[in-house]
Amino acid sequence: MRVAQVTIGTGVSPPNQAYRVRSRFLSTRQGKNELSDYVQELRTLMAAMQSDPLPEAVHVTIFMEGLRNGIARTEGFRFHPSTFEEAVKIALNAEHNFKSARLGWNGFNPRSVRANYSGTTAYNSPEPMDLSYAEDEGEAELQAAEQQHVVRRCFTCGSTKHLRPGCPLRKQRQTTSQHSSPSQKSGMARGNADTQ
Repeated sequence: MRVAQVTIGTGVSPPNQAYRVRSRFLSTRQGKNELSDYVQELRTLMAAMQSDPLPEAVHVTIFMEGLRNGIARTEGFRFHPSTFEEAVKIALNAEHNFKSARLGWNGFNPRSVRANYSGTTAYNSPEPMDLSYAEDEGEAELQAAEQQHVVRRCFTCGSTKHLRPGCPLRKQRQTTSQHSSPSQKSGMARGNADTQ
């Protein structure tokens, strides 16, 4: 059976096909490609060389040398992988961790979303909101305000809905102090002058 496959393969493939595939494999570099595209190209070329494969150390060396300068290459050379799949795993993991740290906790990339989803209605349809975990409105607002970098509270009443100049409690106190007698105000002024 194996002899028949080799015979059919040599009859169907163009002349020097093995040389072309091997030459392309040895000269493959990542360049501007994504890491996953580079890995897929190498795997395809390795599959095309199954009749006369190269040693595993050569696969690892070609992969590592073909990586562009970056975190994946650095991590790969740091760990010295012995197999091609181990080298790929290290490089993909390092790149994923690096992108996750740069873009946020989930690695969201809007360009990749636009490329993957062509705007079908299945992805753009609204979802019903789960209200089972809804909290008291004031408490939820307080938590949201505290999660901001700067929590802005009113110094008079402590509310996060307004600042001190717009505080209704402060305005109420000001109106009550204006209605007090002038003798009380002068007494308060004298008392303040004595303490200073």
